[in-house]
Amino acid sequence: MGSRSKVLFAFYGHALNQCSKQMRCTVLSSSGFFKTSSYSTSSGGVRVVDLKKCEKEGGDAATARAIDTGFRELGFACLTNHGIPPHVLENAFVQCKEFFENTPTEQKQLFSRSADVIQGYSSIGQEDLTEKDGLREFKESLDFQVFDTSDPKHLINIPDGGLFLTMKELRDHLHTLALKLLGLLEISLQVEPNVLISKHSLCGTTENATALRSLFYPAVEKLPVGEKLIRCAPHSDYGTMTLLLQDDEGGLEIWCDRTQQWVPAHPVQGSVLVNIGDLTEIWCGGTLKATQHRVLITPSAVKSPRQSIAYFVHPDRSVVVQPLTGDLDWYQSLESLPFFCLVELRLRLAMLSARLVLQGLKASPVLKAPSYLRGHALPGRPQIRVYSEQSRGQFSRRAQSKTLKERAMAPAGEGAFQAGQMALAAGSGIGLAALAYYGLGLSKSVGAADRAQLWPEYVKERIQTTYMYFGGSLIFTGGAAVAAFRSPTLMNLMAGNSWMVILGTMAAMIGTSILCQSIPYTPGVGPKQMAWMLHTSTIGVVIAPLCILGGPILTRAALYTAGVVGGLSVIAACAPSDKFLSWGGPMAIGLGVVFAASLGSMFLPPTTALGAGLYSISLYGGLLLFSAFLLYDTQKIIMRAETLPPNVTYDPVNNSMSIYMDTINIFIRIATILAGGGSNRKR
Repeated sequence: MGSRSKVLFAFYGHALNQCSKQMRCTVLSSSGFFKTSSYSTSSGGVRVVDLKKCEKEGGDAATARAIDTGFRELGFACLTNHGIPPHVLENAFVQCKEFFENTPTEQKQLFSRSADVIQGYSSIGQEDLTEKDGLREFKESLDFQVFDTSDPKHLINIPDGGLFLTMKELRDHLHTLALKLLGLLEISLQVEPNVLISKHSLCGTTENATALRSLFYPAVEKLPVGEKLIRCAPHSDYGTMTLLLQDDEGGLEIWCDRTQQWVPAHPVQGSVLVNIGDLTEIWCGGTLKATQHRVLITPSAVKSPRQSIAYFVHPDRSVVVQPLTGDLDWYQSLESLPFFCLVELRLRLAMLSARLVLQGLKASPVLKAPSYLRGHALPGRPQIRVYSEQSRGQFSRRAQSKTLKERAMAPAGEGAFQAGQMALAAGSGIGLAALAYYGLGLSKSVGAADRAQLWPEYVKERIQTTYMYFGGSLIFTGGAAVAAFRSPTLMNLMAGNSWMVILGTMAAMIGTSILCQSIPYTPGVGPKQMAWMLHTSTIGVVIAPLCILGGPILTRAALYTAGVVGGLSVIAACAPSDKFLSWGGPMAIGLGVVFAASLGSMFLPPTTALGAGLYSISLYGGLLLFSAFLLYDTQKIIMRAETLPPNVTYDPVNNSMSIYMDTINIFIRIATILAGGGSNRKR
């Protein structure tokens, strides 16, 4: 039992590093506001940087320092005197509002966004981050990615008239500002000039997912009565940075780690609000953090719509994302954020980065499978670097053979995951065949289901009580998980990335398990039952961050788990009594392998080929292993219930804990796999 707790913990332990920013409580705050001087700041305020004044007083170095300070405080900076003409901003807002408010719905649908380019219209409800709690995002958007008019196939999703030209003019100004900000970021990070700018050279083409998005949030009074809604749920941006223009409606809030509160980002007329994304967090080796932000319904929203225009800046698709500076050890211990692209090829995962599922959503520092939010992919062919003293003849242009270490630490491909999926598919096929074989009575041997009618009452009572405790364990675990998820204190604790938290969590799981199993069983409610409730509640608190995946994914995972557990239980009951009891030795070896793979994943992230292989073993191999353990433990329960004499105390609590931990491990792995479905969300 303790060893399975270790596997459960090790499988998710290394996800403690980076996900705390995704686990923030939603505490409303009325404090915090934009400041009016170029260098002013306060607790909770977004730093306002007057670019013209900074450049005049101290040049690029002073400007870079001011913006860097804003990024370190809140991940945001408010830029004034940025050089974009006011009439360009005004024209864009006016024409976008005209499109959203006065274009018939049927006509808008003609411009629906296509799958292969970030271009076109998205209707209300088409993108929704708030599947949990019955909330619904109430917004529509119009995207512009490709501005090359020589290729008309990319313009079919864009309305005719002056809107495209207006947005192109705005995009040109924003892109110029973005390149300037990248240069200033290079200065603040003290890296070589042009190292970041060169990675964003294909913006405006299909080879780069940088896009301009116009968002429109209709007035709330247009909603049906009784709707619960939010304009945009908490999230961080995935790209390098985002440049945001917003009207005077307000509602944008930023999470402040220092004060543990949401800070209102009140609009400053004519300003550009810039924030760093998850990729910048990687560019700088974790020295800057991409912060969560959201858009709430303001009191004036019952009468007024809200508009914003965001320019999402992404690297070129062929760029390999890795730290340029900062703590490289942090990067090596992190299953880097860009891996999200591998598992959700098109759509953004709504409730992402649960502390215990982060590794299931991440995989490679090389962004793959271009999408709107993360449009980066592995290069079409390997890039081979040749030193100047080496020959560059036609024969020497081949890739030189790599060492074992180079292959092990190379960027992860899909081979390990495909092998795991194939093994899982094969295991599922064998399971279905076994279910049909034993369930239809084709086996000549007698199973527990055949002997059940001959069982004495004490055997039936033992098995019934065992499964009652099993069901109760799941109830207590689920209740504790929900309660912990609603507690900001517990979530901040579980999102901690210190070894003290990691070791403390592991000690709590194993310690409560040992305590529970060491107390003699007596019927009723006693010390044994109290220790049992403590242990199952502890497991619930540990897996509470799974709740951030949202109800739909967890409901599907629970249903699939119920199907797997039910089917395997039927197989174990119908199969010969000792069919799976002989598996103990091989499964113990398998448990050691999965535990070692899970532990290794804490130090070798799936950004590498070796790390991806370990992760695949931990995920898919673990799912197969614990399915086999369920067969073994089910028959062990039946065997003990049958063979123990009536005058010997049978412990249903201890017997139920084995299938309980099997079920928890199966559920978490299924939820991790399902989390790859995700859904596209953006501000």
